[in-house]
Amino acid sequence: MSTDTVLVIDDSMLIHNLLDVWLKPENVTVLHAMDGTTGLAMAIEKQPSLILLDLVLEHESGYDVVRTLIECPQTMDIPVIILTGAADTENKVRCLDAGAVDYVTKPFDPAELRARARVGLRLRRYQELLSRQARIDALTACWNRGYLDERLLAEVSTAWRHGRPVAFILIDLDHFKQINDSRGHAGGDRALQSIAEHLRHTLRAGDTLGRLGGDEFAIIARETPKDGLTHLVERLVELVRSIPDDRGGYSVSVGAALLSQVCASSPDEATRAIYRAADTALYEAKRRGRNQAVVYNDDLEPRSVEAPVVLKTAS
Repeated sequence: MSTDTVLVIDDSMLIHNLLDVWLKPENVTVLHAMDGTTGLAMAIEKQPSLILLDLVLEHESGYDVVRTLIECPQTMDIPVIILTGAADTENKVRCLDAGAVDYVTKPFDPAELRARARVGLRLRRYQELLSRQARIDALTACWNRGYLDERLLAEVSTAWRHGRPVAFILIDLDHFKQINDSRGHAGGDRALQSIAEHLRHTLRAGDTLGRLGGDEFAIIARETPKDGLTHLVERLVELVRSIPDDRGGYSVSVGAALLSQVCASSPDEATRAIYRAADTALYEAKRRGRNQAVVYNDDLEPRSVEAPVVLKTAS
């Protein structure tokens, strides 16, 4: 079943009723807004797959609304199709220059409207596919560093607002240089791929696994209290240790931290702090001899490390 959502921004209830009927064969969910301000708020909140926007609204210009949609970071990637009664070239060009991907002239032909909507929905799916590919680590198929940094800020911000537990875990493959030296770089790549695959299958659906680069992975674990975190990181060490291998096997050092363990005055600061705390715990696991996990506590001396580049939270 399709999960596509189409937002209609039009000040005519007749148009809304017609589009409900005409788009029904496309198996989409249709959302309705009677003005541009409401439509922009709904687009930000609901993240529709496509927006159908009337060019002439009662109190606003469709040109201004589409420009606002295109300039807003939360809606700039949503395709907009203009609904217009103007068939002249000048207005069509203005629609496209404003940021719309297409236009449909009134009176509508239902078949043409559906066809153009399908094109807009396909464009959105292609954009999402390209965006996803740009965030995937090519070697391990995990999320890459850029996406992981964004996700960490988002998860910390949500947990910060609602008082929920969230944990950040750093995982470092022990003696990776020796693996590369003894097995070649192809062998090292296979080791990383195998570890990534085993980690992926042991995590919950809501957790996020990423590769920071080299031999280092990271996990963002939602709704994970301290007891659960201790159990999880010990299980991760044991999991990697048990991966079948005829060349001596693998081991990892793991450092983890909870949001509740760090002191910060904002989600941005907390994101940096939890990253540093997990890195401090990872360093301690290596200092103790590797092949083990350490959960951060106040007895550990915080390390001065470069935290991720944190995007500012939306106000």
